[in-house]
Amino acid sequence: MVNKGSVESIKVDDIYTPDRHSSYKVVPPTQLQSITPGWGARDANWFFDYPTSAEKVLEFLEASDLYAPQGVKFDGAIAINAKVISDLLGIVGPIELPDYGVTLTKDNFMLTVRDQIEEARDENPKENPKQILGEAAPILIERLQNATSDQKGQIILDILSRAASKDIQFYFRDKILQSFVEQTPFSGKVFDIPAVFGGDYLAVVDSNVAGGKADLFVKQSIKINSQIFEDGKISNDVTVTREHSGENQTEPLYRAEDQNYIKIFTLPGSEAQFVEGVTPKTVKPIVDYENSDYSIDSVLASVEDTHKTVSGLGIDQYIESGKTVFGAWFSTSAGDTNTFKLLYNTSGAVVHNDARYKFVFDKQSGVDSSLDYKVSAPAGYTWQESGSSLYEYHNDGTAMPARVSISLTLVKNE
Repeated sequence: MVNKGSVESIKVDDIYTPDRHSSYKVVPPTQLQSITPGWGARDANWFFDYPTSAEKVLEFLEASDLYAPQGVKFDGAIAINAKVISDLLGIVGPIELPDYGVTLTKDNFMLTVRDQIEEARDENPKENPKQILGEAAPILIERLQNATSDQKGQIILDILSRAASKDIQFYFRDKILQSFVEQTPFSGKVFDIPAVFGGDYLAVVDSNVAGGKADLFVKQSIKINSQIFEDGKISNDVTVTREHSGENQTEPLYRAEDQNYIKIFTLPGSEAQFVEGVTPKTVKPIVDYENSDYSIDSVLASVEDTHKTVSGLGIDQYIESGKTVFGAWFSTSAGDTNTFKLLYNTSGAVVHNDARYKFVFDKQSGVDSSLDYKVSAPAGYTWQESGSSLYEYHNDGTAMPARVSISLTLVKNE
């Protein structure tokens, strides 16, 4: 609990706990229906837009018997990736936890905590497996409060850097606070396409569905080649490559097949032309939802009601966050490297001399993908910024901003 900027109390618990103490029965997203009968807080971060996911998590928490009888209401949600904690440990020093026989450091935090959690969950599934974080959190908070001036300066810089990379996200139900957050890199909000927009948009979103903890050992790269035509149409060739290096890990969760449901967010009205690399998978619901007492979530339904299967390609198509989304299963076994390719057409370019063109890429929080973007100007034009008909951008993923925004200018050849 935080009051007037001060931490008054810390409680660390497993996200499964409120779901276990709940009587709500909600139909889960289609892709989850073969692994869980109902939707809960544990899977509520299903939406790419962080405010939407955060609000859904809070709704599930408040409906749990842990909080509902007392009328508990939450003011907001803060999402912090493990990399942030690793950074802080690198500044304030390692944390020794004798009861667990471990010392948490910048280099081992993620895997050590994960191993301890899985061990605790195996020993007693009904107890809080994340108690190790409950032991470490007060020590870390005390270290931060007692940090030296130099350390505090470094902490601020690291937090700002992580926020810029979408490793820290804030959501508040207070409209004034949320309005302020949405003006910062902390919001995690999906880019809104302006009413007047000349350009293109892309986001690649991965969802681990019963794939263990394999994502910790998966390296991803994204390549997009765009060709603009004189009528403003754009042809996009998107290639996503995932390399799974967990084959030699002793922990089975790390060697598990990375069962990934990939979603490609594009401009509204985009049309898929070709797809390659889809993993065949049939989702068989555990529950006959049509003849059950499970309720339908209105926010999820607003997305799934737009679903259709793209004719001849066998991939899903939805409308989410105002974008046309193409979805498919794209899984990778330990030791393998797989590639997913999608060709699609869209329309958004304005073509004339001095026309501005903007490409926007929204990063997925916690995923360090490299990005290679190439865009070819229409016939008879060059890009002012590159001096040629081809403009190229590369980011190796180590410092990928939350949103890549590239502004270009068309120059008509004389």
